[in-house]
Amino acid sequence: MRIPSSLLFAAFVFWLLAVPMDGPLLAGIEGAGRAFLPAHVLSLALIGLYLPPRHFRALVPVGATLTAGLTLLILIRPMFANYLLLPLGFFGAITAIAACISLTASEHPVRSAANGLISGNLGLFFLGIWPDAAFWPFLLSALPLLICVPSPTASHTAPSTGKLWHYLPLILIFHVSSGLMYGFLFPAYQQDVALPGLELFFYIFAVFGALWLARHHRDLLLICGIILNMTAFALLQMGNVTTVNLSMYAMQAGAGFVDLFLLLFLLKFPKPVRAFGLGLATLCLGIFSGQFISQQLGDLPQGVAMVGNLVLNLSLLSLYFIGRKHHRPARAHAPTENSTIIESSHSVPTFTPQVQLPENIRLLLSQQECLVLLRSLAGMTYRETAAELTISESTVKTYMKRIHEKLGVSGRKELLARIANF
Repeated sequence: MRIPSSLLFAAFVFWLLAVPMDGPLLAGIEGAGRAFLPAHVLSLALIGLYLPPRHFRALVPVGATLTAGLTLLILIRPMFANYLLLPLGFFGAITAIAACISLTASEHPVRSAANGLISGNLGLFFLGIWPDAAFWPFLLSALPLLICVPSPTASHTAPSTGKLWHYLPLILIFHVSSGLMYGFLFPAYQQDVALPGLELFFYIFAVFGALWLARHHRDLLLICGIILNMTAFALLQMGNVTTVNLSMYAMQAGAGFVDLFLLLFLLKFPKPVRAFGLGLATLCLGIFSGQFISQQLGDLPQGVAMVGNLVLNLSLLSLYFIGRKHHRPARAHAPTENSTIIESSHSVPTFTPQVQLPENIRLLLSQQECLVLLRSLAGMTYRETAAELTISESTVKTYMKRIHEKLGVSGRKELLARIANF
């Protein structure tokens, strides 16, 4: 029986939040995140840039086993935690990419990603109300990594459907602000918290909202995240107990929107090891940089707010230029990131690396169904598609049948017309 992708991903999210990212299970170890993140960022980037997928697949069982083992070793020998967090950053990078790649096996990857984020944060909430005990929480955070993260299936070579670098600078800038805010705000929030764990539900509600908004326009997720973080910085400057709590709630909600956006963005790339390696490295580098800046500013809330708002305004500026760059080709009637060329109801669109299905269709279909559909639209036969994607011809036919059912069409002519109307 195959374990659901959302459960695999949730196990990783829970471990990440509970242990290495200054989680409650390492509450007695100062600077756990700062010890973990540099090695984690470097490992993610190197895997994404240089490690071939077949070598990565061979490393996954070893990475998951050692990640679980090192986590338990921190429980047994907490005095060596800062030394153990260094190799944990490396092996945790393998586990992180594998957990994200597991989402591609789902019929609805974005929905599975949202369920994983929600379940992982719910697990963290229940951990917060767990009776004082060290062994069982550590065991529950470590063992699911060992039994739930499988070796990912072979990734299929396919032309890129977009540029990975489009949004990564924006993701970096946003998470610098998040790390900056978290490094300064969290200690104050711990002292003045109104309802412990309530901030996690703001994150969860934001993920639900992001899942709904993604059906309309992907960039709305980023806009909501940036506005909420700006709100958090504004509330921080007021400096009383109520606004400290509200600031944390706004920051967590903003993170929920942007986290789902990043997963949605990375899931569309046909080389998942590269996409998730570089995407997660960018996220973690932003958090680490923000925490470092917050340390340098010390107890200067106005300085934190000023730098944070500057960073977030850079985020909005970056998003504006990204949007202009994406829409410029559309005015010249060239293929854009969110469109598929359809010359007429009797012609077949040209398949090029820049062609991509409309956003609404990509959300309805799985990644593999999108790959099959693009080749069908490009005029490839079932046999040619099967050979390129290293699957059987009958599997291609099954995918096309599912595509027709999901889009409510009965043949190629209706399919072309349906895509043209999106």
